[in-house]
Amino acid sequence: MSWFIPSEIAQIVLSAVLAMVFLYLYLQDRQRFILFWSLGWAIWSAKYIFEILIFRGCEYVSLLTANLICWQYGALFLSCGTLVFIQKNIPAFWQYGSGLLTLWIIIMSFTGNPFYLAALPLFFYLGVVFIWTGTAFLRSDKIAVTGKYIPGWSFVFLGIHIADYPVVSRVEWLAPWGYLAAGILSMVVAHGLLLVYYQKLRQDLYDSEARFRLMAENARDILYRYRFTAPRGIDYISPSVESITGYNVDDFYTDPDLYRKLAHPDDRNLIDGLLNSASAVRDNLILRWLCKDGGTIWVEQRNTVIYNSKGMPTAFEGIIRDITQRKRAEEDTALLEKARRHFLTNISHDLKTPITSIQGYVEALLDNMVTDPAEQKNYLKLIHSRVLGLNRLIQDLFLLARLESRSLSFNMDRIRPDLFIQEVYDRYRVDLENAGFSFFMEKPRDSYADKKDYPLITADPDRIDLIFSNLVANSIRYCTPGDTVTLGFDFLPESREFLVIFRDSGPGISQDDLLFIFDRFYKASKSRNTSSGSGLGLAIAREITEAHGGRIWAESIPGKGTVFYFTLPWA
Repeated sequence: MSWFIPSEIAQIVLSAVLAMVFLYLYLQDRQRFILFWSLGWAIWSAKYIFEILIFRGCEYVSLLTANLICWQYGALFLSCGTLVFIQKNIPAFWQYGSGLLTLWIIIMSFTGNPFYLAALPLFFYLGVVFIWTGTAFLRSDKIAVTGKYIPGWSFVFLGIHIADYPVVSRVEWLAPWGYLAAGILSMVVAHGLLLVYYQKLRQDLYDSEARFRLMAENARDILYRYRFTAPRGIDYISPSVESITGYNVDDFYTDPDLYRKLAHPDDRNLIDGLLNSASAVRDNLILRWLCKDGGTIWVEQRNTVIYNSKGMPTAFEGIIRDITQRKRAEEDTALLEKARRHFLTNISHDLKTPITSIQGYVEALLDNMVTDPAEQKNYLKLIHSRVLGLNRLIQDLFLLARLESRSLSFNMDRIRPDLFIQEVYDRYRVDLENAGFSFFMEKPRDSYADKKDYPLITADPDRIDLIFSNLVANSIRYCTPGDTVTLGFDFLPESREFLVIFRDSGPGISQDDLLFIFDRFYKASKSRNTSSGSGLGLAIAREITEAHGGRIWAESIPGKGTVFYFTLPWA
């Protein structure tokens, strides 16, 4: 048997190499099944060493026992690792059977029984384990690669061969071929497992990349990776960049500087710092981008620096999110806060001024500073006037608050707008003429002049009358007797709207003031004391118009008068 020692040495070397290869893979991936495989081949390597010692005449009971136990546990670790790899549970009978078999080997070896009597149950047991493992491997749905048939059938054939080992090993001319077959099948199992492992890694990587691309291509945010190493530029950017900026992914790949060009000129220094030094990369960056259509958006960029094995930065990657709506909301909140402070300042002024006047008049009466009955009556009239003004201010505030909170009810009705405007004209004509104004009414365009079936509108007449009441009050307040006031209306078939036109020939409103006249408490007059208005009338008019689904605006030329327009949709 001159062939035995060289073949065993070859098996030792191959088994040890495989044990080290699997150990290296385990240290890289920390997968439990790889550790099992490494232990299995390491134990089988020890088995071959024991066989050489036994062959050389060291037939000690302890060596014979250690050899059989190495056979047993080397095979068990290989099979258990394979089941863990395919995510199968290890059968309970393996564990119980292994314990009983170990006890059997020890008892039979140390009680002087023949070697084959101790080994026969072992090889039958290992044959069943390997056949079971191979069958489970072939039937596993966790392994979808074609290479699984190599280790699967190799396990089955190795199991059959091990089961007949006690018979083959006792036939001298057949023993070398048995050793050769066992060695070949063992190596095929090992290399087949490596093949399947790497095929599965590649398949998992491909599936992971496919999932990532699917996520990236359907994500609303932009996923990106920018390369520091030459040539610098975008390594990857998700397709969502086109819906946000208007530029497609190819634009970024062909123009490495496009990422920098996107930044608003005032924010470009942030990008320059980001691209020039990894130490300047901040976790969170907020800046403006210029879109392809010329628009400007706000983006939030979350960055992570990527380092190579030497600790050198090679890239940064992250997520870019469009936060334009959030920034606008923040700006609106800031404006609302400013408006709130402005409101409190104005309301305190408008309340304090008449209350201070009332207090002064009352104290003068209480201190008998005014003794003339006619003068006292005049003081009481002034107090009454201030109280009425306060009452109007409080009512306007209450009305505006209910309008803005959409808690004010409207009694909508289908009305003929031409008849309604005539009623408004008749209602306010006396007030304007008594104040010294000329009040006229304008008819619609010629195309509607003779029509009797005007489109109807749906509106609350009482609420709409508040708009006219405020417009008339403003004309009386700001215009000079002798000026002209005109009330007109028209129809806009293109937008299906009824248009109301209220024009005066008063002093007009400056363009700077015109932008704010519908804001609460805004007064075009520079001196608040020169006007008795609350500054709420036009704000109320706007809320009522918008509650009806209409629009309101004004045009004015200083020194030539002002025109107010508002629309109401057709029914």
